[in-house]
Amino acid sequence: MMINKTAYVMIRAAVNKGIVDIKENPERGIRNLVDLGVQFAKGRFQQDFFDMAQNELLNTDSAYYRLIADVIGNTDTALLTNIGMNVGYISWNAGANMIRKIEKSEKFNIPWTIVFDLAKWQQFDINIPGKIISESKELGIFCHIFFINRYFSPVDMDQLLNLIAKEKCVTFFLMLDPAQVNEKLIRTIHKSKNIFTAVDCDQDVASFNQAIALLKKNNCFFGSLSHQLDPEDEDAILAASCQAEASGIPFLFMAQNTNPVFDSAHGNEAVYHIRKNMRHAVLPIDLYDDIIRLDRIISSEPCIVHANEDGTITALRHDNSHQKSEQSILSSPLKEMFRSLLAKQKG
Repeated sequence: MMINKTAYVMIRAAVNKGIVDIKENPERGIRNLVDLGVQFAKGRFQQDFFDMAQNELLNTDSAYYRLIADVIGNTDTALLTNIGMNVGYISWNAGANMIRKIEKSEKFNIPWTIVFDLAKWQQFDINIPGKIISESKELGIFCHIFFINRYFSPVDMDQLLNLIAKEKCVTFFLMLDPAQVNEKLIRTIHKSKNIFTAVDCDQDVASFNQAIALLKKNNCFFGSLSHQLDPEDEDAILAASCQAEASGIPFLFMAQNTNPVFDSAHGNEAVYHIRKNMRHAVLPIDLYDDIIRLDRIISSEPCIVHANEDGTITALRHDNSHQKSEQSILSSPLKEMFRSLLAKQKG
């Protein structure tokens, strides 16, 4: 990975100071941190994001002030800084530049993240995520999403957490059943400082509340996840956001829509409208739609890639076609799998 180490160190130090400043004076510190982001933003996504943030923060009553202050005030500073740098600088800056360069020269598409839905795997082989994560870094991919249900065994979970702890510059979004939130997870979160946790709120309420309480107690970076909440039902999202805000949950992930629309200007209109007119200090995220929205900024032909239990990958392409690779990561390089499955259609 090619990054400007001097710039990285400078930005990390500035971000860390900005977080400390927000804890002391939230309103002033938030404005200063956003201004810093505008100053250092290089990629198109970063520039658009910080320009939007500046406009939103012109309103001193904005829910974004409360959201940012709550996240920073209740999250371990080192954890938040590391994930912020991993995602904002390594993935969406250096990684995005790597993706664009390879796509331009080699004429195949590369996703910015890969989804591992382990809830659909009958058997777990640690070599499959291990090889994909290792090889994907050479292609500019530094974020991965894992769905893990209550039936994922403690032995397999230990293997996965040990793998995650070794990948310091990669960010992992773990979408978990409440039963998987335990002290071992907490220790790994604070050791590796590269895990964001979203807890499934469609499960038993008592178990969900217990998992959220453990994450809050240990100052983790977390949110909730729903497979049932309709991401196009604005009233339902607002009601869920109100409930999440009352529970001190700053992020609301929705994973119902696994086939997002690729040709929408800003993706899901309901979620987009709520974000533009935030009432609650909770950020709604239509997971698959937002994966596409970010990928559209990085790539001319956005896609969503899922890793399968046999080491193959399945891609949902910008033309809404589903394609599965013939090769497996156990026998073929990930780069060649992408080349075969995701050849550019527009040249």
